[in-house]
Amino acid sequence: MSVNAKLLWIALLVTGLFLLLSGAAQVYVIYPSFEQLDLAEAKTNGERSVQALRREIHHLSVLAQDWSNWDDTYRFIEDRNPEFLASNLLPGFSDPLHIDMLFLYDQRGTLVWGHRFEDGKKELFPWPTFPTQRRDHPLLQGMRPDPPGVTGILLTDRGPMLMAAHPILTSERQGPARGMLIMGRMLDAKMLKTLEEQVGVAFRIWEPGWEPTPAERDIKAELMQTGNREPRIVVEEHWIRYYTLLQDVEKHWELLLRADTPRDIAVQGRKAILAGLLFQGLAALFVMLVMLLLLRAKVLKPLASLTNAIAGDGRRDEFDILGNYKLTLENAIAERTRELREARDLALEASRAKGEFLATMSHEIRTPMNVILGYGEILEGTSLDEEQRRHLTTIRTAGDTLLGLINDILDLAKVESGRLTLERIPFGLRELVEECLTMFREKAHGKGLSLCGEVNDGIPDRLLGDRVRIKQILVNLLGNAVKFTERGGVSVSVREEVHSERVTVLTLIVADSGIGLPEEKLHTLFDSFTQADASHTRKYGGSGLGLAICVRMAEAMGGVVWAENIPEGGSRFYVTLPFLLDAGLAQMPAKKRAEALQAPVASAKFSVLVVDDVPGNRQVLQAHWEQAGHRVTLAASGREAVDLYFKGHHFDLILMDIQMPEMDGLEATRTIRGLERTRGQQRIPIVAVTAHALVEERARCLEAGCDHCLIKPVRKDQLLSECYHLLQKQAPG
Repeated sequence: MSVNAKLLWIALLVTGLFLLLSGAAQVYVIYPSFEQLDLAEAKTNGERSVQALRREIHHLSVLAQDWSNWDDTYRFIEDRNPEFLASNLLPGFSDPLHIDMLFLYDQRGTLVWGHRFEDGKKELFPWPTFPTQRRDHPLLQGMRPDPPGVTGILLTDRGPMLMAAHPILTSERQGPARGMLIMGRMLDAKMLKTLEEQVGVAFRIWEPGWEPTPAERDIKAELMQTGNREPRIVVEEHWIRYYTLLQDVEKHWELLLRADTPRDIAVQGRKAILAGLLFQGLAALFVMLVMLLLLRAKVLKPLASLTNAIAGDGRRDEFDILGNYKLTLENAIAERTRELREARDLALEASRAKGEFLATMSHEIRTPMNVILGYGEILEGTSLDEEQRRHLTTIRTAGDTLLGLINDILDLAKVESGRLTLERIPFGLRELVEECLTMFREKAHGKGLSLCGEVNDGIPDRLLGDRVRIKQILVNLLGNAVKFTERGGVSVSVREEVHSERVTVLTLIVADSGIGLPEEKLHTLFDSFTQADASHTRKYGGSGLGLAICVRMAEAMGGVVWAENIPEGGSRFYVTLPFLLDAGLAQMPAKKRAEALQAPVASAKFSVLVVDDVPGNRQVLQAHWEQAGHRVTLAASGREAVDLYFKGHHFDLILMDIQMPEMDGLEATRTIRGLERTRGQQRIPIVAVTAHALVEERARCLEAGCDHCLIKPVRKDQLLSECYHLLQKQAPG
């Protein structure tokens, strides 16, 4: 047999096997799901039918109660005033009410007035088959205090009737009850059709006109005898019938309801399976033919040519040629792998060098920035005239801008190098939004802008996530919105996209009425060092890093950021992030928790050792603590700090710089911790105050024995707040 014939037989065998397995899977796996859908729909339709009857009984009950709780009815039972009948119970009054019976009983259960109303006739007909005086009848039990009324279905000689009975009271529903008002509505073919149109399914109740089949009689008998009131579902070829028993007004389970649902889903499922099998068969044949043609053109013919060439070259077979090709390919792959490995090593080395350069530059810039901003805070607390205060504000604003730029560059480098570390801590969403709004409220009001935030009550407040990074994103977007808006306002809102038991997905929306975004810049808006207006005459400053950092941080947290223009003017930025829900987050706001922790220690006086090789840094920290009423000792190196401790000087807190000559802060901290263990002395809180902003530096500080780490430049309120917090945690008791 030729190779072509073998391939053809193999293709036919594979195609037949595929169709056989596919058909079996659809018949035995997929089709039963259609049947289950049919059963579920039949059950739902039956339950909807029962609910429709209950709604109709409820509507009738409300109508009967309106008539029974009426002063005119109340007086009529007492005085039998014929004017009540003449003015309210005239022939035809029942037509707009859609009722077929109305009975009025006094307290003794005596029928005062009662008639039935036949459809299409205005006359009133007495109903001799209904008892005229039966105080023990269930419909007359509603005169008792509990229950205050009776509703249900009554099986009469004309068929099932919906009934509602209520005690006759005053319009204010005051008693004592003077009797009962009973109102009925026939569940005839017209009423059934109306209900069927409401629920979209045909159903029947056992009535004189319904001739049940023997099987249906057996179902009713079984339901009545076994006491099991669970509905019965009978599957027929074209219908699924739902049977259930209903109680009548005498609490007897004698009313059988049947709801019929056509088997449309199963029928359509069979058609879909047959059509799918036919389509799969044709598609498989087509694919088989195409593959055979391609295999013949691309493999068999070249293989035949190679075989002929080998035979003509005097070689025994084609495996030598294939072996040579294999060896050549392996050598090429090995060479390419070596080149890629070298390129990867060079890229990693470049990334490491860039990280070290950024860390070094950050340290060298943050050190003088700490002095500049620190002295700015000190000068701010002194007596200054208006011009001096204006100059000081300019210096601090420029320093804050430079510090923000440094932080942006470092954050971008961390994200690009994959060194950005995310936290998962509990925080309050509303507190975070309000905190960000507070930061820009003064600036916005200074420009005459409205600034508001909205978090709906239904959105969860207790979340787990990186609060610092989320705040950084929100502050960046709010800062841009306030900066680029001259009139109108800026708003922050939060909407929930997905909610489950443990996870929620929220979208933070920052909208403004500012200058908007050029359409041609929207696709590059989130690139690094990119601005909507990059011309030399641009009105607004900035580095163009903020939005790029927002996008990368959101992506690192599993989120996304995008923007759009508002047709009325302005722009809208969206940040969608996933969060874990935290059921145990404390309800007290963070500011109040911090104040509660600081209250006991803020009034105490402490001895603080400041260790830093830069005189300006020492003087700034000394001024902050002395202004707070504490005693400060200065040390210019780690060696000097160790000597002071070794000589027995007592300190409540040590602020330790890290990068110092002779003995750095880490070695000094380890030495002090060793002396504490040797002498059995109490642990002194040591806070690292460093210009290194990388996460690795913080880990090194904590590993060396520091209790906390602050990044220069550090604000006075942050310095005191976090140190007070640390002292409070380590205080005895």
